[in-house]
Amino acid sequence: DTIRTDHIKDGVVTRVKIADDAVNDAKIDLDNADFKTLSNTSVVSSSYTTIDSSLTASYRSVHYFVQANEGSDWQSSHVTLMHNGSDAYIMEHGIVSTKSDGEPFVTFDASMASNSLNLRAQSSGNGASINAIKSGLES
Repeated sequence: DTIRTDHIKDGVVTRVKIADDAVNDAKIDLDNADFKTLSNTSVVSSSYTTIDSSLTASYRSVHYFVQANEGSDWQSSHVTLMHNGSDAYIMEHGIVSTKSDGEPFVTFDASMASNSLNLRAQSSGNGASINAIKSGLES
């Protein structure tokens, strides 16, 4: 089924048709943006694990609202990645952790490889599970 919605720009309302394959349970794909959920991705303490990748030719920047769980501890933050074609940049902010010392137990890193901008994560404990909502703006 095709989804139709109103689009408002400069006070003008137009009807927008979203392609049949643009929406599913984990993703909404728009003309210049992408929204996607990441569910129960496992990360370990021994090394960084790539938890998501975006094509550098399509996306200049991506943003993640991340929630992590490790045992009875929870962590939440916002992570933004950007690239300039050769280097990856990362900023994490709004970090909240229920760990007794208040410190985060998952760290994030950005990398570029094979024309992809990658979000990587590593647990400081015995392993964590990560859920996230990703939004990306096309280049």
